[in-house]
Amino acid sequence: MEMGFPSRPRLIDRLRLHKVFRKHFGVADADEVVDALQDEFSPMATHEDMRNLIVWIEARLNALAIQVLLGTAVIGGFLLALAKWA
Repeated sequence: MEMGFPSRPRLIDRLRLHKVFRKHFGVADADEVVDALQDEFSPMATHEDMRNLIVWIEARLNALAIQVLLGTAVIGGFLLALAKWA
């Protein structure tokens, strides 16, 4: 079973920034500035993304531990049955 988490884009408050930058840069330049900031901030990971990644890694490690324990139990049971039979 695969565990995953969806990645959602990080968005800035475009309307608020556009309103602020429009006074200083004009409408056309404010559009460009806001688009550039959106491009810069979109690939950033947040604390929540990092926490989700940690949970995903812990789940994978737990799955590995369960598989190792199951394999050990099967081998141990086989050896115990073989010892009783002999």
